[in-house]
Amino acid sequence: MQSQFVKVFMGKKDFDCSEIENAKKNLIAKVNEIVRKCPRALIIFDEIHDMCPSVLDAIKPMLDHHHAVDGIDYRDCIFIFISNIGGPEIASNLLQLYSQGIKRNEVEFHHFEPIIRRTSYYTGGFEKSSTIAQHLIDHYIPFLPLEQHHVEMCALAEFHSLGVYHPTDVMMEDALSIITYGPTEDKPIFANNGCKRFTKHIPYVIQKYRPKNEL
Repeated sequence: MQSQFVKVFMGKKDFDCSEIENAKKNLIAKVNEIVRKCPRALIIFDEIHDMCPSVLDAIKPMLDHHHAVDGIDYRDCIFIFISNIGGPEIASNLLQLYSQGIKRNEVEFHHFEPIIRRTSYYTGGFEKSSTIAQHLIDHYIPFLPLEQHHVEMCALAEFHSLGVYHPTDVMMEDALSIITYGPTEDKPIFANNGCKRFTKHIPYVIQKYRPKNEL
């Protein structure tokens, strides 16, 4: 991620909708600059659910199958678009797959691609975008909701990163207490808030249960 040939654009931070045409020009110029130096550059657009719908239209020619655009070949460049769009629909579809006997680790892209493509076309940075309409996105990859054992693995990883390799059962219980499960109280299958809160809560847990002679 520290490479000069990896560029991350962030939703509202980089595109606040106030000057759309300038935003498009700046976007094209920045991507051109990177790819001209490195044809295999990695361009990431995060939080596209917060982006203005028309901004991403500016890079549509770069995503198409042209040999070159303004003298630059983009065919080896990788574009990644990250979004929260379609989260509830993905979870609902996963529940339906469960009911059909399909396990989480058995799902395929085709189970979710139509959902993600459809919701992306009506929301956020790709709203009514010709990029989607003309099938220029190669893969639609779902971020599947986490189950309890995934959350426990997240907690252990966070403990390990802070030098605690064998947290006690009480420490794990305290760490996991901030996680709620859904989609309903009757079906507590998926974590509602993922693992992000562990980064702030687990240091508190470690301090809370640290032996006094180590303070």
